[in-house]
Amino acid sequence: MNNQYRRTSKASLEGQLLIEIRALHIKAIAREFIINNIVPNAYLDNLIKIDALKKGILESSGLYTDEKRIEKLEKLLQKECTKGTAKLINEICK
Repeated sequence: MNNQYRRTSKASLEGQLLIEIRALHIKAIAREFIINNIVPNAYLDNLIKIDALKKGILESSGLYTDEKRIEKLEKLLQKECTKGTAKLINEICK
């Protein structure tokens, strides 16, 4: 087991807080996008179906729920926002 101690600095703490805040906001945004039909269900359903096929899961009635759509949208938004947050953290923590 490799347990390395990493000293917490003000910059690393600020970076971690930004990441946590981003995750909370993305979750809320994804939920609002689904509830208000901003992102079409058909688009997300296709992405969910592709993921299910890759995992060998046959279509089931519980595959296309709002919670699954929120989860998928959240992952998409998280992936895109990670790039921007990393750049922001680098700028702030210099």
